[in-house]
Amino acid sequence: MSKMKIRLRGEVETRKVWIKTGKMQQFTEIKLYRSQRCRAHSREFAWGYSGSGPAQLALAIMILLTDEPGNYQGFKADYIANLPQGDFEEEFTVDLVQYKAEVHNV
Repeated sequence: MSKMKIRLRGEVETRKVWIKTGKMQQFTEIKLYRSQRCRAHSREFAWGYSGSGPAQLALAIMILLTDEPGNYQGFKADYIANLPQGDFEEEFTVDLVQYKAEVHNV
């Protein structure tokens, strides 16, 4: 099954983001350091626009969910850039295969 329901929660003051998928019983904090080992766009997560902080968050989410970066820039444009800029809690369904496959076309 390539489609996954994802719920994200973000706190603008701390720049922390938590994730919950159908497989998870509770929210889990997304850690910045793991994505920075792959590529360092920003020193903190951000959302609600198309920039380095949202790119870091999209990269962290793709690595967490697929163990690879995939087309995280496409994921950023489709989902992360469209989140509210303040505190948020949003749920959406993502076709992860689409973002894993598109990396070869970037």
